[in-house]
Amino acid sequence: MPEIPGVQGPYDLLLLSTVWMRLRPEEQPVAMRPTGLLALLGLLLITLRRGELPVDRQMFDIPPEEVTGHGARP
Repeated sequence: MPEIPGVQGPYDLLLLSTVWMRLRPEEQPVAMRPTGLLALLGLLLITLRRGELPVDRQMFDIPPEEVTGHGARP
């Protein structure tokens, strides 16, 4: 996630929990860009919200295939 101020890597493990589903669809490819936060052989774990979404908060139902597609792009 390139816009997190003050965070410096590289890390062997990054966990995005309750983060990804709050990003608008157009923000997701930008958030997946390499930033140096994840080590070369590091592991990125992302939790996804599926199914019915709350109406009182901005969240998006995100298919896993979409996320892996963003990660596969250089």
